[in-house]
Amino acid sequence: MKKNRLKTITPKKVILKNETEGYFIPCTEEDFGENSGRGDSLPLGCYTYSGEFLDSHLGWIKSEGQWNSGEIYTTFYETAVNKIGDDFAGGEIVNSTQAYTNYDLVVNTANETFRLPLLTGSADDSSNLSLFFKAANKVKNAELLDVATVMEQAVLRSQCEEVQCVVETYQNGTSWYRVWSDGWCEQGGRATISSYFANITFLKQFLDTNYNIGFAQNSVSEDTYCANVNSFTNSTMQLRFRGGGTFCFWQACGYIEV
Repeated sequence: MKKNRLKTITPKKVILKNETEGYFIPCTEEDFGENSGRGDSLPLGCYTYSGEFLDSHLGWIKSEGQWNSGEIYTTFYETAVNKIGDDFAGGEIVNSTQAYTNYDLVVNTANETFRLPLLTGSADDSSNLSLFFKAANKVKNAELLDVATVMEQAVLRSQCEEVQCVVETYQNGTSWYRVWSDGWCEQGGRATISSYFANITFLKQFLDTNYNIGFAQNSVSEDTYCANVNSFTNSTMQLRFRGGGTFCFWQACGYIEV
């Protein structure tokens, strides 16, 4: 079966200082050929205009002014960092702290990303072709680029917002809490009973006193089973026990500020 050949056009202006290194060079139609595997054997940094879709899993990414992860395209990113200040294609390789144009390749070393030029549709024949860069031979974490996976994650996120998710947890000895995405907080621990009272300061302060509590002392006798909440605020509570026991277990549930 005959493979479709890519239509490629060299950009109007190519200024290249390091062409021998094989980075940021224009590709011609001959570079692809009938048996080239859609350019998957070409050196990194090659770029071409095409009206066809180039598979990002093979390392080709469309150049439309977007920021890309240097972690995914490690070699391409590191090369761009080392060439900051060089001229290429219709612009320069600059860092994100400089003023840049749509024709520049921009590198942000703070978060390890790079921005490809916005050159789509600027081929010599004025047709609406797209510019593609060969940014990797094998994309790291390619599943991150899969549309189905991205959509699945988006659905899971929306479902999480609907059903709520745990966003913060803590545990130290007998003290613990768990905070949910809507602000609902569950917390608890163990408190010492002294002179019939257990004074507790919550690990997380509640919005108000509309919370629920539960507690029990560690041991009781027939005449020491009575216990009650003596006082409470949104940040503390005092439990009163008639007698018996040296400590109590407690738990409180309510909303906190998130």
